[in-house]
Amino acid sequence: MTGYSLIYGNDDASQTTNTKTLINSFFTPDFALFIAVYYLLYLVTASAISAIAVIKFKVNYTNITTDQLYREIKLTIEGYTTFTMCYWIILQFVNSWRHDYSDFKDITMTYIGNGFIFNAWFYANHRLWHSNRFLFRYVHSHHHKSVIVCPLTALSNAWTESVIVAIGYFIGPYFFGLSNVWGWYLFVVSILFEAILGHSRIPFTLEHATHHAAVVKNYGFYSAYLTRFNWDKLFGTWSYNEDVPRMGKLYGKEQLSYKWNDEESKVNWEVLEEKDEILEEKDEILDEKTTVCGSSLITGSITG
Repeated sequence: MTGYSLIYGNDDASQTTNTKTLINSFFTPDFALFIAVYYLLYLVTASAISAIAVIKFKVNYTNITTDQLYREIKLTIEGYTTFTMCYWIILQFVNSWRHDYSDFKDITMTYIGNGFIFNAWFYANHRLWHSNRFLFRYVHSHHHKSVIVCPLTALSNAWTESVIVAIGYFIGPYFFGLSNVWGWYLFVVSILFEAILGHSRIPFTLEHATHHAAVVKNYGFYSAYLTRFNWDKLFGTWSYNEDVPRMGKLYGKEQLSYKWNDEESKVNWEVLEEKDEILEEKDEILDEKTTVCGSSLITGSITG
């Protein structure tokens, strides 16, 4: 088993990894440390983003059911462990890695190039999963059991989805020589960060929550405010969250909190609460009218 880069070639055949060596590497202290570090990175990132969402942006996660919480924990262990094993295989398999941390240009090109390739790969596969009933059922349906999202939703997917997505981490280093290891690590960490952020319900990250609500929109892996190319706008599958009526029902304040109080540089919750009260009063009036109309119809049918 050998790795080959179309740009940099296979300069060091001594780094070739055979199947037996690769399998044995999963039972080494190095891999144990590797997986521990990646889980620590996940826990720290998810905790930090959750804390910011709750404290700064008043995101309310109490609408996440216990069943959803348990399911997402189980699937996150399955999906994230698979991701980590795939990262390990990629690091062993590719033998064009460059370790110069002082080459800023190489690091930047590796980061941007892998990000572009990964996003194209994810968009194409994500859209395919939603257009094929078999693939959706066995690859992606597990993730969509969570209609209302939270940071724990980010990597709660089946191992099959993790393997397919992980190929997107492999294409750049293996086929195109985008293999400065520090740029690749930065790219992997940024994907983890964006995945969690995109499920956090922080006001400016609701694009992916819109996908969970509308399903046939926003297939791309990005937040519009970060650096990913917007494949959805290119192929006509993009939607802003305010254009999806279901978003208002699912998220309420999180959706409305795009409106900022410029004087205090924070969400103007007093205005939002007043709007909520007005909407509730309108709903009550509508319910009363519905009840009166229903009673009138029943009375009329009896007397008739």
